Amino acid sequence: MYRQNKIIDAHQHYWQISRGDYGWLTPELKLLYRDYMPGDLASLLHKHGVTGTIAVQAASTVAETEFLLALSERHKELLGVVGWIDLDSDDIMETIRRLNRHSKLVGIRPMLQKLLETDGILSSRVIRHLQLLAEAGISLDVVVESEQLPCIVSMLIKVPKLRIVLNHLGSPDVKRPEAFADWAECISAISCHPKAMCKISGMITLADGYDPARLKPYVNHVLHAFGTHRAMFGSDWPVALLAGGYDEVIRLFWNSLPEGLSQDDVDRITWRNAEHFYRIEERLALMDKGEA
Repeated sequence: MYRQNKIIDAHQHYWQISRGDYGWLTPELKLLYRDYMPGDLASLLHKHGVTGTIAVQAASTVAETEFLLALSERHKELLGVVGWIDLDSDDIMETIRRLNRHSKLVGIRPMLQKLLETDGILSSRVIRHLQLLAEAGISLDVVVESEQLPCIVSMLIKVPKLRIVLNHLGSPDVKRPEAFADWAECISAISCHPKAMCKISGMITLADGYDPARLKPYVNHVLHAFGTHRAMFGSDWPVALLAGGYDEVIRLFWNSLPEGLSQDDVDRITWRNAEHFYRIEERLALMDKGEA
């Protein structure tokens, strides 16, 4: 077992049902259909030595981003917020500038799946908006289905300066081993872009339970393609509860790592890369100076 010095959970969520903008969150998802707030996670973070987290949007509204930013003001362990924005909006940069005044806005996740379904992600308008985001230094969290990964390759060719981090290992279909080769080819192609990273996150739901043997080939390939300097850990709590608790998520992460990593490698994956990619120290320094 590798030594645990520190962990930043680079991918988790909070939500409050009464806010009313979580279209995907319905009573049929019994375990998830309740409020999940910082108090529900605090003891688990302490138990596992997690010193901070990145909260990622769960609703496709700017209002939810503002809700998360407000939470971050009251909870110091919430190091940053990855919010939402409409990539096809006329006022995209105005919205970004407004949100970016908050020191803990560290990136956006625009939910690309729908744009990819219509090839809208490659439209000249959206590409121009992505170029503007790249020029402004705004990073994108990218969650897509594995069969949509080729479009991400095309997107990065058109916007090579864009900083992205793939969520959940690029969402491989781990229950279909025959799909591994296509997924792996796309992961390798995306890793060729030096500003791209990948989260070792969402694994327990990908495998529908604690299954390190099934997941190790995927983690190994991500680390081979991206290197330990461009990968980071994330729990995907509370979505992960559909397949296992936080304890199991942490145990699955450790037991899915390949043997032979140095302690520096482990530290990069568990906290340094998240801190660097999301520019956490930089944002906190600006806050101290009153510039963010």
